[in-house]
Amino acid sequence: MELDEAILNRRSCRSYDQTKHIKPEAMREIVHAGTWAPSGTNSQPWRFTVLSGEAKAEFIKLHRDDLESKRAGMTEQVQNIAFWSCTSLEKSDVVVLVWDKEKSLTSPQSLGACIQTMMLKAHGIGIGSLWVAAVRWSKEEITKRYGHPDWELIAGVGFGYPSEKMIGKKGPPRLPVDEVAEFLG
Repeated sequence: MELDEAILNRRSCRSYDQTKHIKPEAMREIVHAGTWAPSGTNSQPWRFTVLSGEAKAEFIKLHRDDLESKRAGMTEQVQNIAFWSCTSLEKSDVVVLVWDKEKSLTSPQSLGACIQTMMLKAHGIGIGSLWVAAVRWSKEEITKRYGHPDWELIAGVGFGYPSEKMIGKKGPPRLPVDEVAEFLG
C-alpha cells in the first residue's frame, strides 16, 4: 500500500467483523511499527498492554463498571462519549492500552505519533482501528489493574477486521489547506 493511500483512506473503525480474529503476530507487527515513531530526544515513552479474548472482556467490564460508578458526576454529553467509546472498544477484537512512562514535555507528541503509526500499519495490513482517549475517565482503576504506578494512561486503541459496512467508507470532509495553514515568506 502506498503511503498517500494509507494516509487518505485510513478511517476510525467502529464496526468490526466478529468472525475474524487478529493473529498475535499481526498485533506484534502493529506494536513494533509504533515503536519506530519519532520521540523527543529518543525517549520512547510508550508502553503497551495488549488485551484480547477474556483479558479484553475483563478490561471492558472494569471500564464500564467504573464509568457507571461515575455516571452521576458526568454531564450527559460526557456520559454519551464515555459509554459510546467503551462500547466501540468492546466491538473490537483487540484493545491496546497506551501508557506514558516519561511524562515529559515531548511525550504527548511522541505518543500521538506512535498511535498514528500503529493505526497506519494496521490499515496497511487490512486491520481497522479506533483511537479512544475516553478510557482516561477510568484511568485510576485501569492503572491499578494494568499499569505501573509511575505510568500515565494515554489512550485505548481498538483493533479488528472492519465489517462490510466499513470497507471503502469515506471519511468526513477535511478543511482545505488554505483554511488551516498560513504560509509566510
